[in-house]
Amino acid sequence: MGSSKPYTPCFRNIQGTELITRDITETEIRFVYSLFKHFAQTGTGYSLSEIGSLEHFRETFLKDNITIVMQNTSSEEILYASIIRPSKFLRHQQKIAVSTMTAVNPNVRTSKPLALEAIRICLDIARSKGYDFGLYTTTLVNHRALRLIIGAAPNTILGTLPHGIYLEGHGWCDLIFYRAEHAESERTTLI
Repeated sequence: MGSSKPYTPCFRNIQGTELITRDITETEIRFVYSLFKHFAQTGTGYSLSEIGSLEHFRETFLKDNITIVMQNTSSEEILYASIIRPSKFLRHQQKIAVSTMTAVNPNVRTSKPLALEAIRICLDIARSKGYDFGLYTTTLVNHRALRLIIGAAPNTILGTLPHGIYLEGHGWCDLIFYRAEHAESERTTLI
């Protein structure tokens, strides 16, 4: 697994909640896998064939990529897990665009400011690693992600691909392609 250092660990206070963002530990891999698997099984963001088995997930998504968790420092619950990797839309070796996959702990109630901060953190880490911007996809049935994309400048929707992905419980769904620019955060404390 790659490291997000020197960016992490970092501490932030979002609406009175103290958070730490840090690299995943080996003991958390199974839990993070279960988060992504949950969203694949419910058809909200990922496909079952994409996530696959734990070994497939480990080899495809964790190896050579940066995996971080955002944790509530009081309850120690993991709120988000994100995988940061070169965009699958790049066809060369130059670091230009990054892609992230994020899963929210379904047992924890989160807020829009917290979700936006998780996105910002991923983009900030990507910038610290030399990437210029993010290239992403989401589906029309992932309503939480759509609200974040539309409500969070400076995102630019690049286009759609009709019936671009098959999701459990939904069938064929349209994909939305968008670009996210990096945003500097003034609330980051490095340790």
